[in-house]
Amino acid sequence: MATKGGKASGRPSTAKTATSVISGRAPEAAEAADRDSSELAPVSPAFAHGRFGVTLLFVALAFGIVLETLHGFKAVSYLMDPVRLEFWSLAHFHGIGLALVNLVIGSWAGSKLLENRFTSVSLMAGSVLLPLGFLLGGIGHFDSDPGLGIFLAPVGAALVLYAIGALVLAAWRN
Repeated sequence: MATKGGKASGRPSTAKTATSVISGRAPEAAEAADRDSSELAPVSPAFAHGRFGVTLLFVALAFGIVLETLHGFKAVSYLMDPVRLEFWSLAHFHGIGLALVNLVIGSWAGSKLLENRFTSVSLMAGSVLLPLGFLLGGIGHFDSDPGLGIFLAPVGAALVLYAIGALVLAAWRN
């Protein structure tokens, strides 16, 4: 029971619960992290993918709102440039899609499937590089060709493909 001014308030303390929910750690680990922040307990890969997916979803949705605003105000630099229009839309769509993939992997795949750290990091890195390649490809581009940033997109796609393939193999082995 939590005390309020030395008296029991009748409600259980939620400090441990809230801290453990926010940090994704067990209440004991969250309590230890509160005592000494220099020695943080490791975060589970599933939680890391969930946190990453929510963050990427927020960024991609915010970018989509920027695109809708440019469209709504009829920004000439955006609407009259077909390469920029296409590549920025691709960046937005791939950002949303890969954010959802990370959220699904974080909630579906148990820590057993995500034991391989390289697979986990590959998925997260590819989820950033693929949309970033489309975004940069639309910023500084030549007449009808994308800019040099587009070379990040196939690297990101290869990383995502590798990670999903490794997860599929791990799922069928278990």
